[in-house]
Amino acid sequence: MIQEDLLKSLADEKQVSDGEFQVMSLAMKGESTPIIAAKVEISEDLVRKRLSDIYKKFDIPGRGPVKLAKLQQHLLALSRGQLPDSSSLDMEGEPRRDWGEAPDVSIFYGRSEQLDTLAGWVLNDRCRLVAISGMGGIGKTTLAIKLAKQIQDQFDGVIWRSLRDAPPARELLTDLIKFFAPGVSPPYETDDRISRLMEALKAKRCLIVLDSAQAILKSGDLAGHYGDSYQDYGNFIKRVATESHQSCLVITSLEQIDDIALLQGETMPVRVMELRELDEEQAWEIFRAKGLSEPEQWIQLTNLYRGNPLALKIVATTIKELFGGNVSEFLKQK
Repeated sequence: MIQEDLLKSLADEKQVSDGEFQVMSLAMKGESTPIIAAKVEISEDLVRKRLSDIYKKFDIPGRGPVKLAKLQQHLLALSRGQLPDSSSLDMEGEPRRDWGEAPDVSIFYGRSEQLDTLAGWVLNDRCRLVAISGMGGIGKTTLAIKLAKQIQDQFDGVIWRSLRDAPPARELLTDLIKFFAPGVSPPYETDDRISRLMEALKAKRCLIVLDSAQAILKSGDLAGHYGDSYQDYGNFIKRVATESHQSCLVITSLEQIDDIALLQGETMPVRVMELRELDEEQAWEIFRAKGLSEPEQWIQLTNLYRGNPLALKIVATTIKELFGGNVSEFLKQK
């Protein structure tokens, strides 16, 4: 973090006004647009306007929230008496993407409202951590991937990993460090690996999606608690949630993780979305796509499977293949 007096000196050289400096100082500390607006007592639109003017004065190229990370890199280099590397500021280069074994989500039903909400949390409110929870088959994985695909252009790097096989935290951290900080050897100690990854998350605008986090949680009475061998995940998640940086971690899980639930809030940089069943209109998108007939029977079909997207896709496919799309014939089978 750059000292305040040095940051002010760099700002003065570029003729940054006092009002712009207030915004810049808070933004460099990782504060979101709504929080900056509240602290400076101006509108969110004016916050964005002042940031835009600052980017122009420091000749920061590119578009979107990534520019803030580039400004931070630029100022850090200047504070060390270095000439900023122009290539590091060039946003026209190909960003890094690693989707691992993420399933295809080219066909996406419903959830447009939830998708917009999540995108707003990440891009506008600059949340550091977003958790998506809900029962099996409710659409958590699909929604998380769709979100990442939709907002990927706003990040220097995007990586998707499944925790279904419950990899040790050390193993996952090594994977993430090699992706976001190529050429850097991961430290031996797990806490040091977390620190090294946090450096990368502060230096770049990174998006990490961890799917099926229930695999690292303790089963039984202590729901929402990490398993005995997975406490290091808790340390990593807490640091992502509480330290200032420019990146975002998205986690999906069958159940809420207690540590995240304690830190989340409507105006906090940690948010939780619990997915519910699809409403009738959203469910009917599936039936239309599958070519089912008799729309008057669709309400009963939706209620029968409680709006669960996975169950509705399976039963709609079954009706189409075995009953020619005739819902009444299927319902007669009870």
